[in-house]
Amino acid sequence: MKRILSGALIAAAAATTFGVPPAQAAPARLPAKPPPGGAVQAVSHVVSDAEVKATKAYWTPARMKAATPLNSRGSAGISPLSIPTAAHYAGNAKVGALFSNNGKGGHFCTASVIDSPKGTMLVTAGHCLYNASTHKYSTKVLYVPKYAAGKSPYGSYAVRKLFLTHGWLASGDADLDFGFATVSGRVESKTGAFSLSANQPGYNHRVTVIGYPGKNHNSSDKPITCTVNTYKQSKYQMGFDCRGYYGGTSGSPWTMPDSSSNRTLVIGVIGGYQQGGNVDWRSYSAVFDQDILNLFGYAMAHA
Repeated sequence: MKRILSGALIAAAAATTFGVPPAQAAPARLPAKPPPGGAVQAVSHVVSDAEVKATKAYWTPARMKAATPLNSRGSAGISPLSIPTAAHYAGNAKVGALFSNNGKGGHFCTASVIDSPKGTMLVTAGHCLYNASTHKYSTKVLYVPKYAAGKSPYGSYAVRKLFLTHGWLASGDADLDFGFATVSGRVESKTGAFSLSANQPGYNHRVTVIGYPGKNHNSSDKPITCTVNTYKQSKYQMGFDCRGYYGGTSGSPWTMPDSSSNRTLVIGVIGGYQQGGNVDWRSYSAVFDQDILNLFGYAMAHA
């Protein structure tokens, strides 16, 4: 869906990266309510102290191990033989499982730590934080970096604030299927962080994607990784082909190195078209452009 940016928020098309020091660029400050004309705007949701406490108590190792993927993705369709298969590996401290509970059992996605002034910021898919069909926020949201088989080597962090676009909340706009969350604790100081990058030129990039598939396709309950080339799906969507990205990998970061700064950039997350894809071997992301920079600026200003 084509989006309209308010004139004051339109930036140059050059690639933009937020990283150390993260506050070099002044964050965009957006009104909480959407203005007329369809301009992309940010919405925040604050979790109460009581809910944060309940979240930490709820997510025992047994419940984490029993959680199911938020979305199911099968192996339907015929995939080209040339498509690679993701490999299981020990994991990355900057990437973890994102658990939630809506009163009907535990579910999970994938999220990653993004460099920010307070060191508490995560990025994931919008649909992992808010169901645009039921118009309900995810509840009891807990982030566990480098999660594996019920273990939390870097601790666990209850989510305190959610940040999404009004377009995702109002209509589930696939081009806005991304969001940020802040957690209770400076997770970045323990795990390190990726740098958010947007307005990368073109659609063809070499990325590494880390995610957490459901245990029905991942008996080890550990993360997977695949390094692969991206391509244009549509004007505001990118895709990549690699087997193994079953349900649970929504929100998985698409990372690439930046040799000029020695940082690792996140240029997408599994989400967007078909909420990230309906088969395990083809995944999508909304293009990270000025819209996500505006949302990130708002999130940093209101974290």
